[in-house]
Amino acid sequence: MLGMSSLHQVDELVKEYLLFRGFTATFRVMEAEIKTDKDKGFQVDKIVDELLGAIANGDIQALVDYYRYLDLRFFSRLDNRFQRTIKKFELCLLRHYLIHAIQHKKRDKVIEFFDVYGTEIHGKPEWSQWFALPYIKNPSNDPIFETFFSKQWVDNYTISLYNFLATTFQNMPLPSLLTFNIDRIQRKSQQTEIENLKNTIESQKAILEARENDVAKLKHEVMETRKEMTDGISMIRNRRRANPTNTQDGHQKNSTFNNTKTDSVAKIRKSDDNSTADSESITAAVDDDSLKSKDGTPSGDISTEDEEPFLIVSQEEFTEHASSITHAKFSSQGDLIASCDMDNIVRIWNHRGQSSNPLKIRNNSSNVLSLEWDAKSDRFLYLGTDTGLIRVYNMESKSVIQEFVMDESYSRISQLSSSPMEPIFVCASSSNNLQSNTKSALVAWSMKTMSACVQLSWFRE
Repeated sequence: MLGMSSLHQVDELVKEYLLFRGFTATFRVMEAEIKTDKDKGFQVDKIVDELLGAIANGDIQALVDYYRYLDLRFFSRLDNRFQRTIKKFELCLLRHYLIHAIQHKKRDKVIEFFDVYGTEIHGKPEWSQWFALPYIKNPSNDPIFETFFSKQWVDNYTISLYNFLATTFQNMPLPSLLTFNIDRIQRKSQQTEIENLKNTIESQKAILEARENDVAKLKHEVMETRKEMTDGISMIRNRRRANPTNTQDGHQKNSTFNNTKTDSVAKIRKSDDNSTADSESITAAVDDDSLKSKDGTPSGDISTEDEEPFLIVSQEEFTEHASSITHAKFSSQGDLIASCDMDNIVRIWNHRGQSSNPLKIRNNSSNVLSLEWDAKSDRFLYLGTDTGLIRVYNMESKSVIQEFVMDESYSRISQLSSSPMEPIFVCASSSNNLQSNTKSALVAWSMKTMSACVQLSWFRE
């Protein structure tokens, strides 16, 4: 109905053009015809109101004339398969006129209808029983006419007629002038949509550039940290090589240990003179093996100069933390890692390389001093804070499901430990007083009752 909705705008453009061209007489005629427009500007509600108004006024001639105008103007152009529907709408419209007249005690209008159109509808089977309508005392109770007196029938007919007219107007071929206006409106709408999409693309580009800058910055920080760690390890190795005193002390300790071991074995041999020759040979073989390395050199001469402090089997970097990491713990099943940084942001990782987007837990209101996994499963993670709160984070619901509150005297939760046997965990807490006098407590909490089950406290001077 886009073309019909812009009909008034096109009318105004045509009138403006007529005045511009000096066609004043045509302009006046057009204005007069617009005022008496039977098409009602193709507004379906006004057309239906015109038909119902003729019924309410009891003007059968105006009703028939207007419906036949609609039939000639619009309905006759429809496909032949719709002609039966058009006749059915006309039949129901006339019946509605008769029922309305009976309901408002206008039997003379009913008689007038049959006097005027009796010969036209005579012989049609759908009207054969309706000739008796003005002579029935209570037609609303008659089984033949009872349905037509119900409000539901009137409403259904009115809605059906409205939908039929709307569909007819919607599928009418439009003149070029209306089509041009539709194209103009659609083009304007598309231009607005294009501008909105361009703005969205620009904003997304800005967000992408900002994230790329953040990634580049994080990569640079990772490289710097890796370089610092490599330099630190190299410095430790160089110091070990530059101080051979430690190595010599190691040789002396090994020699002393070997001499002591040899003396002990000799004493054992002297006290066991009754042992067999085979036992002596086995003891000698053990002594020789213990005093020598695999390549035949004495064990006391093995140099520790080139030994590595640790062996890296595999290495994977997690760079989501923006500040220094303060805590890190494996879960009881060994698949997850919980870590916390100086910003009190806790993240849950999968050390097998499946945490492209690890879980993030914020603790804005307090500092995280300790964390512990539930010992029986990877379901719960316990977080101890410096405000006396112990938060229980559920991995399934991804939310904090419980907060245990310590006494104000023991607000620093420095350590947590979960029982491998029962759903209980214990926390070690102390006061915030950093002086020599400190209050401390051990409290065991039950995950069944969600309350403290054991508490031990003491005061240290």
